[in-house]
Amino acid sequence: MILKPELIRQIRKGKKTAMRVVAKRGRCSYYVGHDYPVRSGRDEKAACTITVLDIERQRLGDMTDDDVRAEGFRTILEYARYWLAVHDRQPADPDTYDCWLRRHGDTQVWVVTFERKRALELALPDKPVFLARDSSRGYTTDPSRMLHGAGEVMGLAPTTGSVARARRAADVARRQQIQEVHRLVERARTALDEAVLTGLELGPDLVALEQHVHAIEQRIRAA
Repeated sequence: MILKPELIRQIRKGKKTAMRVVAKRGRCSYYVGHDYPVRSGRDEKAACTITVLDIERQRLGDMTDDDVRAEGFRTILEYARYWLAVHDRQPADPDTYDCWLRRHGDTQVWVVTFERKRALELALPDKPVFLARDSSRGYTTDPSRMLHGAGEVMGLAPTTGSVARARRAADVARRQQIQEVHRLVERARTALDEAVLTGLELGPDLVALEQHVHAIEQRIRAA
């Protein structure tokens, strides 16, 4: 079972005890009484293990407030946003709930009810874990000390190889961001040159641009 890190933490806290799976086939791919590892990606190690207690078929639009809370969400609107982000390739309408209900309300789903199997749970913190900016620290739960460009990490204690791979990925992301900054700077230069040639008044725009640059410089110094 692959879920987002924030939903895995909800399982570990006992706040997520159900999951809805689109009923595309004749029967559900999960089975009552079976154990399943839960991870944040196909190549990630399991963060916890669940035991399936019950499976039933339901129309997605028939969810109640209790169903929403069992899914680990506070409101039906939060769940609608999550479902659209995962299952809908079309842009959402301004009214997210009506959009979800109209497009997916009649979707048949398997409601998989489960409990976490504590005996097989891994020793992971219930906070987001990041690659540390200081290579001697390995990982950190403090966002202010995370390596820029590195996302949240879920899994067992890191090995030297996994830390190195994560840092290489973060370096690639950082280089891509730097290239994007250079591209945007070139676009800004071109636009300013064209504006000067056409005699446009740029006073307010230049002030706004200077404020944005100043804000970026402050963030760089704080990093």
